[in-house]
Amino acid sequence: MIKAIDVLRVMAEHRESEFEFRIYSPRTEEGLSDTELSPLPAYVEKNSTVARMRGDEKAAIQVVTFFESEFQAIASFKKDGELICERKAYGQPMEAVNKALFEQGVYSEMLEKQFKGMRTGREIFVPEMNEATASGMMKEFASWDEQKNK
Repeated sequence: MIKAIDVLRVMAEHRESEFEFRIYSPRTEEGLSDTELSPLPAYVEKNSTVARMRGDEKAAIQVVTFFESEFQAIASFKKDGELICERKAYGQPMEAVNKALFEQGVYSEMLEKQFKGMRTGREIFVPEMNEATASGMMKEFASWDEQKNK
């Protein structure tokens, strides 16, 4: 099951990509349909954190704010035109289509905890690491650094 934080992490890790998401229609949210979608898809441009509606670019909202309040109303997400996760019907859980994109390694999990701690003002205690954990973190960091420099 995919949560809003998982999609936000993917968006942060792939800032150079454009994301598009479909929202369920008001009729669906009122229980008159299970799968009817809003006619206009929403999108987040490359290197942006603002969600807009295609065909009505004046309507704009910070994607984090929108996800905090309306994640359940989102039917699917695409990254550069490729479907990455979807909800089969309103009220169903969001499921990964591209599972590899949502896998989180030790390094990114540690970073996420640090960011959450900074946002909430809480201290984050890093547990003592063993050799396998440290090795896994370095491999993930090296992979991330290689992707960044391509």
